[in-house]
Amino acid sequence: MGYGPSLGSLIEAYNAPGTAIPAATNVAAMMRANQLAPVERQQVQAQTAGLQAQVPIQQQQAEELRLKNEQQRLQLENMTKTQAILSDPDFGKKLSAASGAEPTEGANPLGLHPIAQYMASQGLPLMGPGGAAEMSDQFTAHEEKLANLHKTKTDAEKAALENHDKQVANWTKDVASVSDDASVPAFVQKVMANQQNYPPDIIPHLQGAATVGDLIKISNGLEIHKAIDEAAQEKAKAVEATAPKPEQILNAQSTVHTYGTDAGGAIPPVMVQAFAKELAAAPTVSDLKKIQDRADAANESFQRSADARKQAEAMKDIGMRNLVAGKLVTEDEKLGAALDQTSGIRGLLDMSKGGNEVATSAAQTRFAEHEIVEGGVKRMNQTEYQNLAGSLGDYGRKWSAWVDKGFKGQMPPATNAEMQKILDAEDKAANTTHERNVGYVQSRYGGESAAPSAAAAPAQPVKQHITHRFNPTTGQIEAVTNAQ
Repeated sequence: MGYGPSLGSLIEAYNAPGTAIPAATNVAAMMRANQLAPVERQQVQAQTAGLQAQVPIQQQQAEELRLKNEQQRLQLENMTKTQAILSDPDFGKKLSAASGAEPTEGANPLGLHPIAQYMASQGLPLMGPGGAAEMSDQFTAHEEKLANLHKTKTDAEKAALENHDKQVANWTKDVASVSDDASVPAFVQKVMANQQNYPPDIIPHLQGAATVGDLIKISNGLEIHKAIDEAAQEKAKAVEATAPKPEQILNAQSTVHTYGTDAGGAIPPVMVQAFAKELAAAPTVSDLKKIQDRADAANESFQRSADARKQAEAMKDIGMRNLVAGKLVTEDEKLGAALDQTSGIRGLLDMSKGGNEVATSAAQTRFAEHEIVEGGVKRMNQTEYQNLAGSLGDYGRKWSAWVDKGFKGQMPPATNAEMQKILDAEDKAANTTHERNVGYVQSRYGGESAAPSAAAAPAQPVKQHITHRFNPTTGQIEAVTNAQ
């Protein structure tokens, strides 16, 4: 005996075009009307529930796909517009002019980074991936990272930044010689063959460069990085010119106190106290860092000697042991005397106004006496001396003339900063001489020179130095990580 229409015919009727089902009709009523068997009834209920559950999921998926397509469309449009802006041969000049112009009220209501604001003024949309707003966030973060790098950079990082500047200068000079598209392949080949002379971040973009326009976009990408770096340097200088916070001074003093022989270090306690006093009077963050650097260098030199004495104590020959120990003590006394002399003169200098004022007559007299009687700059080798004189500019020429003439006549009046710079160079030379002489004593009398101790050169974790570069193709800031 039949049970009315089959399940298949019911579903077909339900899905048939033009089939009208009153709003009041529900599945339960349809099943009662068609006298479905229990099993068929359960199947219809399950299918209907499944179809109903899939509707919001499909709608959500469709919306997500629509948003994704819209984001991709905006990203492509923004990238195209960015490349069009970067294709302008006068981009660098216009960017500099815009960055240097006095801001007008209401011209930048969203507070965009100056470069992003310029890009927006040239037609780059505000929103979307690669838009002016996103670009502004990237530029601001990049500038802050560079500013921190300039404030805390190690000698290796400083050298890397200086080398990159030279590489950019090489690119700027050489790319100017490319006048037409026909010259591009030969230029690209030249750069690829001498990659060490050019910024490494441009190399990936060169591989597809075929026109002068492609080279212009690469150059303008470097202009953006240059502008951000210059702003970061100004920000770092502004911070370094501020007075150090009390906690910065206390932290620096705490570190220096660990260098004292009474705290397990290698520096005489009297010298530790002198460094701590200098730190307390540091007028700027920059001065504080310089004093810390001098204390670090002194500790390393004295620690090298302390390590050598420990090595000498292991000698079986008592006479040789005492000979080596005596020579090392003599070297320490020489270094201590040299650093004490310069420290005493520093106490007479007033660095509260950046050291730009001429030093007091007492400081001038003491400094001249130091140079003439105590050796001063004569402790330097010729290369150190010439580098110092060159770094002092016009005063360096006057001062070196006085030195070269055997200190005859009156010493040219020096500012506090100029005198400070000479004393810093003398300290550095004294530390270098001390370490060299200690090494000589070790190799001459104590066998192989001992490796610097952990205290002299503490093991440092591998430092990840992150360089961020502007990608002229995508219009994005990209990170490049290098181990230092």
